[in-house]
Amino acid sequence: MSQPDKTKNIDWIDASTGTGAEALRVLAVGSSNAANTNDKVGDLPGTRFVDFAELTTELMELHRPDVVLSPLMSSGFDCVELAYRLVDSGFGGRYRAFAEDIPRPEMVKREIRRSFPGLDFDVLVVARTPESRAV
Repeated sequence: MSQPDKTKNIDWIDASTGTGAEALRVLAVGSSNAANTNDKVGDLPGTRFVDFAELTTELMELHRPDVVLSPLMSSGFDCVELAYRLVDSGFGGRYRAFAEDIPRPEMVKREIRRSFPGLDFDVLVVARTPESRAV
């Protein structure tokens, strides 16, 4: 009887516990004009930030994310283009696109789910707080 593969990608080890327990693997996808987000965001255990242009089947196979996060639309891509790449790479996790104050998120959800029926997709509507608007 063979043993399960216990190989772990060090990038996904949960640094918050120091125990080597795996964190939820999150791939945050952005556009090249936000390429320096790692400098602003800092390290988030289990999270990898990539530019949309870098997103390939090989990268998906290497990192095997559980969840992919992205803006609904950005200057370099939109959720339809990213959904296509995810499905094309064989991604079987959850894809969540976030948007600020989108009036009818159900229309986007319906279109993505119709175009990519096997993809677990949802829209996260993020409303700004009064404090964040003052910045």
